[in-house]
Amino acid sequence: DAGPRGREPSAQQHAAVPDAQLQHRDAGRLPPAPV
Repeated sequence: DAGPRGREPSAQQHAAVPDAQLQHRDAGRLPPAPV
């Protein structure tokens, strides 16, 4: 039970790491949005 059930949240968290990094990279690459 700890196999597939423990992998689901782990996969989501793992996918959230690169996602946040990509967003951070995009924010640094793109110019600041005019307020």
